[in-house]
Amino acid sequence: QAKNGRHLAEGKAVIFEFDLEGRLTYASPSAECVTGRKPAAITGRFFHYFLPDTEVPKAIQAFITVMMGQRVRDMGLEILMKDGFSAPVSAHFLPLFKDREVVGVRGFFEDLRQSGESEKVYEALAKISLAGVYIVQEGKLKLVNPHFQRCTGYMENDLINVDPLSLVHPEDREMVSRRAVMMLKGERTEPYEFRLLTRDGRIKRVREIVTSVWYRGQRAVLGNYIIADPQ
Repeated sequence: QAKNGRHLAEGKAVIFEFDLEGRLTYASPSAECVTGRKPAAITGRFFHYFLPDTEVPKAIQAFITVMMGQRVRDMGLEILMKDGFSAPVSAHFLPLFKDREVVGVRGFFEDLRQSGESEKVYEALAKISLAGVYIVQEGKLKLVNPHFQRCTGYMENDLINVDPLSLVHPEDREMVSRRAVMMLKGERTEPYEFRLLTRDGRIKRVREIVTSVWYRGQRAVLGNYIIADPQ
């Protein structure tokens, strides 16, 4: 039965299993696409290794619920990737039974960045992402999360329909544009660094990744960045 469950889940989502101590005992091959880590490299790690500190209490509560024999469905969660960025997922947890006793936790999660549910993606990112997150369509910012606003010093109304390259140091704009295109084409996977200009004239060095998504029925770019040299 466990094998059948794994087979069904791996085709559509990532599946993982933890023991009662919170140690990862199984991760499907598809986990590497989201986390950037091969299953063999993460098996044996405790669950908090995969989460930002702010997400750990939520995960603990989900584990407690499952250990009592109940399921947890559609929980918004942020998980850490190998490069230090975080990704929003929709997680489902259920108990693993042996002889009618709970012996572990099985989880399924879907990467919301690839789900096509744009509003759900933004809601998850805006609430819990530790990175600056934005969506660009036709060269203009359409969505920005609170961290993006705090980092740049601009309010949401100041940013919507603005060319995101206007926030990049003039000397870095050509490089950013070129590397973003390479990443969108799958020719580059490593984050790239550039100088971000804030509203008050300061310069912040950030590391960014971008991916192609669908938003409101049209192709768009989802970007997120973290501060490269936090003070």
